[in-house]
Amino acid sequence: MALFGLGIQGRTHLEALHETMGFSEIAVVDTADVSQACEMFCARYGIAVRQVSPQEAVTGADLVVTVTRSKQPLFDGAWLQRGAAICAVGTSLPGGTEIDQVSRARSDRVIVEWKPQSLVEAGEIVIGLADKSLDISQISDLPELLGSREPWRRSPEEIILFKAVGVGLSDLVAARRVVQNMRSQAMAQPAAASQY
Repeated sequence: MALFGLGIQGRTHLEALHETMGFSEIAVVDTADVSQACEMFCARYGIAVRQVSPQEAVTGADLVVTVTRSKQPLFDGAWLQRGAAICAVGTSLPGGTEIDQVSRARSDRVIVEWKPQSLVEAGEIVIGLADKSLDISQISDLPELLGSREPWRRSPEEIILFKAVGVGLSDLVAARRVVQNMRSQAMAQPAAASQY
């Protein structure tokens, strides 16, 4: 997992995601020196948890989680591997986005907590629709997906973007579901072990 932001919300996401899904490694990106917190999580979980550059974190990551207040993109979407999932949890302002145009354009499906709210509040969605890196047909409501038999991912190569606008539990449920689906698909076909 690549995790952007290791503040209170970032630490909570790290704990919840790792304890429910388990990762072999967690790459952390933060503007502050969070190496001591990384060492604490490393000792606690017995896995590599280290502070790295944005490119090092995203390259090869199965899951990228952004939990910052940044109004500017945090990484280059060209670094995403096929089949990655992005959970954009931080900024929920219509004029700001943690996710760049390339990441949006490469996303095969975008999942939101509540579409009417996301279309006016979530910068990733508002900006993506304005600059045409997203199409309205790509955007799905989380409750609709949870209630349907439609697969979240139509192929293991699809990149999924989940944008949260404020319901924190939904972030974790969506992330867990994405990873469970990824694991099921990985078990169905042999693949190289993931780095993050």
